[in-house]
Amino acid sequence: QTANSKGKGPFQKDGTWWHEGGAEYMAISWYSKQPESKALAENDEERENYLNYQISQTVKNDIQKFRDTGLNVYELAYGHGSLGYNIGFLFHAYLVKEVGLDTILNGFWNEVANLGFDSAFLKHFSKTYQEYGLEFEVLIQKSEAEIISALLAPVK
Repeated sequence: QTANSKGKGPFQKDGTWWHEGGAEYMAISWYSKQPESKALAENDEERENYLNYQISQTVKNDIQKFRDTGLNVYELAYGHGSLGYNIGFLFHAYLVKEVGLDTILNGFWNEVANLGFDSAFLKHFSKTYQEYGLEFEVLIQKSEAEIISALLAPVK
């Protein structure tokens, strides 16, 4: 573990946007691939693609609340309640679209303990988390339909 692991990145404000947002994304993504996600779906949109359904619902339910905070995604902490989880989930959907899930799981996570968060993030995603945060900020100022369209995972 290097010196830049603590005090920066997700540790700056206790990291709910990264830790919990990432966990939400991984759990929802995994569940969407299970037969139960179709069998237990409550509507056609959810049945078609659970991950995309959750992305669209989160945008509709949480983007305006997040805009109203005036915070950037990487400033979200546990004290912001479910916003860190939900907006962090959307940020991970954005990051997956930008760099791919494999880069996150098998690149970044394989080296974060040795390189520290900031260095591993920059190495594997080619930008800092602050730069991605600013790009995400631009995206979430668009209409709900544009945000949803930008974040949806390809349907397989």
